[in-house]
Amino acid sequence: MRRLRKLLRAPFSFKMLLVEAFFRLLAVSIFLRLAPRARLELHQSNHAQASLTAPDVPSTGDICKAVVIAAKYVPGATCLIRCLVARGMLARYGFTAQIRIGVLKDSSTLQAHAWLEKNGSILVGGDIGQYAQLGSPLNQ
Repeated sequence: MRRLRKLLRAPFSFKMLLVEAFFRLLAVSIFLRLAPRARLELHQSNHAQASLTAPDVPSTGDICKAVVIAAKYVPGATCLIRCLVARGMLARYGFTAQIRIGVLKDSSTLQAHAWLEKNGSILVGGDIGQYAQLGSPLNQ
């Protein structure tokens, strides 16, 4: 009930970000299961950017917060899917960010994690201290 009250009190613009994030997460989650990787990369790189006026542009924090919240309600919204959606939504508003991928340090099993980074700050992906980054970032 507390979450519902919090949602109802949120600004309309944030509610719209949540709706957009939810449907993008759902679409990318389904798309990743059905389409080859090359097609996904083409889809991600060819997003048309909207021309928005300054008051219409949300903050990077609001965009990423909307993705993280919406991901709780989308089955299969892995860390990579959250990063792809957040990067796509950020690009729509003219922001850039890089997807980083790492593996768990000092582990007998291979466990990978993706996070979204901008200018050295983690936007999506939480605490990454236990992961060793692999290669170069996945840029848009």
